[in-house]
Amino acid sequence: MGWNGRVRFPNLLPYFNIKYWMQNIYDYIKRPKKERQEHLDLDDYCIERGGGSTLCKGLLAHFVETTIPNGHMILVCHACNNGKCSNPKHLYWGTPSENRMDRVRYENRTLCEIMEDHHRRRKING
Repeated sequence: MGWNGRVRFPNLLPYFNIKYWMQNIYDYIKRPKKERQEHLDLDDYCIERGGGSTLCKGLLAHFVETTIPNGHMILVCHACNNGKCSNPKHLYWGTPSENRMDRVRYENRTLCEIMEDHHRRRKING
């Protein structure tokens, strides 16, 4: 096969298609939370490299062999409760509601108390 204007070797394309070896994140997130957390090892040290959770998306996707999600419906959640940690053994894919519930459990306060405190700090800091 020759050059067709787009792809030089069209017969090789199926081998490079990401769907063949990586699981779609939107199928993966439907698994129970406990199953998505099987790879966690909290005895390992936190690795703080700076940056936020959004920088860890590619790292976590590679570690658990999923695609990288688009938008804000699937989040990188920190099982170690350290927002700066980038150790893939401490990270898992979660939904916004799971992330909020983890935060409530960690801080041992209700969600209303957390939100009141957050808004109070925003008013003080301007």
